[in-house]
Amino acid sequence: MASGNVRKCSETTRGVYVDLLCIMHDEKRRGSYALHDQELRHTNTRSKTQIALSKPSGYQRLPYFAEFLVKRTGSSKNVILKALQELYQREIIVVEGDAIIQPRMYRDNGFLLATDTDETAAAQSAETTDGADAPEADSDDLKNNDKKDAKKTSQKSTKKTRARASRERAHIHNGSESENNNIDNSISNNSDENEKSLEKSPKAKITAPESPSFTDFWDLYDKKRDRETSEKLWAKLKQADREAIIAYIPLYKEAEPRKKFRKDPTTFLRHRAWEDEIIHDAPAAPRRPGQAVPLTDKDKEYKKW
Repeated sequence: MASGNVRKCSETTRGVYVDLLCIMHDEKRRGSYALHDQELRHTNTRSKTQIALSKPSGYQRLPYFAEFLVKRTGSSKNVILKALQELYQREIIVVEGDAIIQPRMYRDNGFLLATDTDETAAAQSAETTDGADAPEADSDDLKNNDKKDAKKTSQKSTKKTRARASRERAHIHNGSESENNNIDNSISNNSDENEKSLEKSPKAKITAPESPSFTDFWDLYDKKRDRETSEKLWAKLKQADREAIIAYIPLYKEAEPRKKFRKDPTTFLRHRAWEDEIIHDAPAAPRRPGQAVPLTDKDKEYKKW
C-alpha cells in the first residue's frame, strides 16, 4: 500500500485515500475505480470529461475523476482533486484509461497493469506465495513436499497471470482505439454546437447612465410637490423631451420668478408645458407722482378670482 508514502501525505489526503480504497474494494475489478456508463450519461459535462480523457498525461485526467468522486465521498471537488494530485505524485495511485488504480490492491486481486511485464507477474506470484502462511511439519519429507507443491502452484499461477495480462493488454488497446474515436466525434460535434450558439447569442447591451435624470429636473424646477407622481411621468418621457424640458425651465423661471405662481411639476409634465410659449410682462411706463400703478394682465386675472 506504499504505507511510507501515505504517511507523508496530509491528513486530508489520507482521509480521501481511505474513502477511495473503500470504493475500490467494492468495485468489480477490485483495486481500481473506473467510471461507469450511467455516470457519463447522467451528467451535463460529458463533453468536458471526454476531452479530459483524451489528454495523454494521467495527472491531467485527475479533475475528470474528482468530479464524479464528489458524489461518492461527499467531499468538495477541490479537496478531492488536491488529494488525488498528491497521491499521484507520490506514486500511490496510477491512472490507466478511464480508471484510477491502487497497484498493490489491484495486483493482489490477480490483475496486472498495462506496464507490467511477464517478469513482474512472476515476481508478484512468487511474492504472494511466499507471503502465505504454511503449517509447520516435523518431518523433512513434509517440508520437501510443501516446497514442491508451492513451486507447482507458483508455476500455474504464473501461467494464468501471463494469459490474463495478454488479454488485458488486448482489451486496453481495443478499448482505447474505440474510445479515442468516440472522443473525436464528440469534440467535433460540441465545437459545432458552440459555434452555432455563439452566432445566435445576442450581444450584451451596454446601457449608458440616464442624462438628464429626474433629480436634475427636480432640483432645477425647484417646486417640490408630489415627487412620486412626477417621477413616474418623467420616466414615460423620451430623451428629446427631457432635454427640451431642461432647456425650457430657466426661461420659464425667468418669466415667472414667483415660485407660488408656477405650475406644479405634475401639471407641468402632464400637460407638456415646455411646449408652451413663454410670455414676459411688458415693461412698466414711467409714472407721474401720485399716479396709480396700472394692473398687469395677470393681476387682472387674479382680481377676477
